[in-house]
Amino acid sequence: MQVTCLATGTTTRLGATVVGVPTLVNVWASWCQPCTTELPVLAEYAAGPGAIRVLLVQTASPQIDGLNLLARLRVRLPTVFDGPSSTGPAHKALQVTTLPSSYVITADGQIRPVRTPPTFHTVDEVRQAVAAALS
Repeated sequence: MQVTCLATGTTTRLGATVVGVPTLVNVWASWCQPCTTELPVLAEYAAGPGAIRVLLVQTASPQIDGLNLLARLRVRLPTVFDGPSSTGPAHKALQVTTLPSSYVITADGQIRPVRTPPTFHTVDEVRQAVAAALS
């Protein structure tokens, strides 16, 4: 599935981005208040010891709004743009039903949805969710 790198505008295959390395994928939109709460927590987690790779997927909102939000929040994580509606390829492939939504992609490509908590408020919650998904 093709997505666009939010920073450079280049097109990339999402599967190639996550292959072989456990990755926490977070799907978010610029208008989503819980997403705004969660993004800095994910950045803090990613910067900490023992974190797996974190990839953000912006969906259902204009690309420029996502860039502006990340800049305002000072979140600097790899981010791809899935399109301005909820019909983008990543949105469909992951079967996103709510925002934010997080998934742990295992090194062998298994997709494991993170259901608890529905929104991350602390780094410990992220660590626990990742550990549970990888066990």
